[in-house]
Amino acid sequence: MNQKVLRTLEYNKIVERLAEYAFGADTKERCLSLLPSTSLSEITNAQQQTKDAMNRSLKKGLPTEISSINTHIYYKIVHIQTDM
Repeated sequence: MNQKVLRTLEYNKIVERLAEYAFGADTKERCLSLLPSTSLSEITNAQQQTKDAMNRSLKKGLPTEISSINTHIYYKIVHIQTDM
């Protein structure tokens, strides 16, 4: 990905904001290393996974490790993912 585009979009701020919700150091590091994809098939697959996770959460409730977190924060994270 073009570094100028990433700077213009302030992509670093996006992943830093996401990393604030990470549960551990490894997860935070993974968030900070994320890069946008330019592959249509990867993007489509990621969007489908997000949609599936959201549907499961709405039907069966939040996963155990997330249930102690404020529901508003969880849905905010999912919303960020679907907007990307």
